[in-house]
Amino acid sequence: MIFSATSKKNFEKKILSREHEDFGVIKHIETELKRKRGWVFQLPKPEQPVVLLLSGGLDSIVAWHLLMKKYGLMVYPLVINKGMKRTHLEMRSVKYYSKLYQKLFPDLYQAPFHINLPLTEISIGQAVFTEKVHPLVILENLTDSAALKLSLSLGSSILTPFVAKLYAQFLYSTQHLTIKTIFCAVTKGDGENSLVPEQTFTALRTMMWSLCVLTRDYEWQYASVALEKELGNFLSKADLIAWADQHQIPLEHTWTCYHPSIDQTHCGECITCSDRIKSFEKVGVIDRTIYYDQKASLYRRLIDKFKLFIRYYFNL
Repeated sequence: MIFSATSKKNFEKKILSREHEDFGVIKHIETELKRKRGWVFQLPKPEQPVVLLLSGGLDSIVAWHLLMKKYGLMVYPLVINKGMKRTHLEMRSVKYYSKLYQKLFPDLYQAPFHINLPLTEISIGQAVFTEKVHPLVILENLTDSAALKLSLSLGSSILTPFVAKLYAQFLYSTQHLTIKTIFCAVTKGDGENSLVPEQTFTALRTMMWSLCVLTRDYEWQYASVALEKELGNFLSKADLIAWADQHQIPLEHTWTCYHPSIDQTHCGECITCSDRIKSFEKVGVIDRTIYYDQKASLYRRLIDKFKLFIRYYFNL
C-alpha cells in the first residue's frame, strides 16, 4: 500500500490548519448526520454500486481505479460535459481508461454515462459586449471564430453532486439499482487556496448535508475517495500518482490542461499543468505526459488572441 491511513484525530488537525475550512460547520453537520442516521459516512460493501463523478483528469481516473481495486465497489461513472474547449481531450482519456478498466475489472466495470450541461456556449451580442464590458473581458472570451461566448463553468462543481443524484434516480428507474453514495476525486490540495471554495472538506460535508435535506432522504452520501475522514484518506495528487505507478496504470493518457496547445498536447504552463508536473516530481515517478513547447505556445496564443480582438472590437 502506497499511502497510510490518517487517523480521525490527525485528519481533523490537518483540516483545522487550513485557511479556507470552517471546522465549526463541519462538526455541526457531522453531529446532525449522526443524530439523523447514526453515522457520518459509511463505505458501501464490496460489489455494491456507487456513482463516481468522472472528468478524464488524472485525479478522477485514478479514483475510479482505487474504488474498484482497493474497495471492490461497482462504479457507475458519470461524465458531465460542460462544453469546455478541452472536453474532446477529456473524452479521449475517458475512452482509453474505459477500455483498460473493462479488462482489469470485468465484474465491477460499468461504462461511463454522459450528460450534457453546456455552461460555456452562452453567446453575447456584440453591442452588449462593446458598450458595457471591459475590453480585457472581450479578449478573454473570444473564440477561434471571433465569436463572443461567456463561460459559467467556474464554480459549477456545486452542481455536480445533484446531477449525480439524478443519475442515481435514472439507474433506479432503468435497472432497479439503489445507489445512495456519490464519489468525487477532490484531493487535499484542491481546497487549500481560495480559487476553488467548493472543493474544501467543508464544502464536501455541506453538499452531502444539502443532498439529504433537499431530498428529505438521509441515506445520501457524498464524499471524495481522496479526502474522507471516515476512510482515513487525506491524499494529494502525488499520492494518487504513486498509487497508479504501483499498479502499473499509465497516466500520460489522462488530461489535466486548461489551455490545450495547438497540437492538442498539455501546455505545460497553466496552473493545472504546473501542479501535475510538481506532483510527479514530488513522488519521483517519471512523467510521460507530452508538454508543448512553452515559449512557442505562449507566443502563438497571444498573437492569435490579439488578432481576433482587433478584428472583433473594431468590426474589421
